[in-house]
Amino acid sequence: MPLQQTRKLMKKYGESLKNGTISDQTLDQLLQPNTFKRAPANGYVDPNKPVTDSNHTQMDAIKDFVETIGEELSPEILHTLTHRIIQRAPDTGANTFMRNSTLEKAFLAYEMARYPQLAESHFDSDRIKTTFPRETDISNLKGVILNPLVEFFSSTSPLVQYKKSLQKLKEQLQQDTLDSKIREHAQKVVSQIEALKTQGKDSIVDLTKILNNTQALLKGEMTVKNYQTEAKTVQGKPSTGMKILGGLMIALGLAVAAVGVALAVTGIGVVAGAVTAAVGVGVLAAGIGIFAKGRQSGLSKAMDELALTSANRNTIATH
Repeated sequence: MPLQQTRKLMKKYGESLKNGTISDQTLDQLLQPNTFKRAPANGYVDPNKPVTDSNHTQMDAIKDFVETIGEELSPEILHTLTHRIIQRAPDTGANTFMRNSTLEKAFLAYEMARYPQLAESHFDSDRIKTTFPRETDISNLKGVILNPLVEFFSSTSPLVQYKKSLQKLKEQLQQDTLDSKIREHAQKVVSQIEALKTQGKDSIVDLTKILNNTQALLKGEMTVKNYQTEAKTVQGKPSTGMKILGGLMIALGLAVAAVGVALAVTGIGVVAGAVTAAVGVGVLAAGIGIFAKGRQSGLSKAMDELALTSANRNTIATH
């Protein structure tokens, strides 16, 4: 999820940034060096730990904000904003423009990652040509100063990883060999993940992990037992949305246990012990009729009821 300070800044500046109507005066406020805060303020930020509200550098905060607002901007508005930000970036002394933890650097790198042809014109702006007058200066600006940020926004940021994982799982759900009941329950998991991502209150890293685990389950690379263990962990999260997601994961695990992941994906047999693994984590309720004939009477309904009941039970337990 976006950092708390990103959410506050989005509330204050988001609409005028998204529609491109932000005034120069308001933009100058956003560009102040103290707008983005590190945490802890004076303590050690551990680069080996995830970026959180209590563990991030000033540049982490800037990247989080730029990526969050960037998702909402059209190419044209992003390009215009980047130009304005470059021109209005505060002059804080020699060798500081485009070099420190600054918004103009992050906006330019983000546009380079998303729309490289549009971004190229910024290097002909007066501000950049004055600060980086030689061709070698521009080359160093692109290759040394901006490239790590471009790489982040292109391939390594949590949001990019989420999008890649979501796309892979959606492609997997389009496979003709996937059992229809498993597809139905997996799509419910995906829909809940997308809803939580839109709400922006739950960790995008956690959501990406669930996408990857779900893909692994459907490919037979993760056992039902391990998937259900992960589902229980998700249900232990404080938010109601995550508790519901955990319940939907349990329902998906039941569907995989019923059909057999190898049969579901390849049509050539059933993974030994799949149902036993599901029973082993206590998710097969008596009377669910997991091998009912015909239209598997009541199977999907029973799974959905189990998911919601389990989520509600966890919600009550935490209050």
